[in-house]
Amino acid sequence: FKLMLFVLVDGWTLIMGSLTASFAVL
Repeated sequence: FKLMLFVLVDGWTLIMGSLTASFAVL
């Protein structure tokens, strides 16, 4: 369960980072 939670949080952080980067480009 902890591993799944870690993957979920890591994936969410990666998504947020991608969104921030895309907005920075705009």
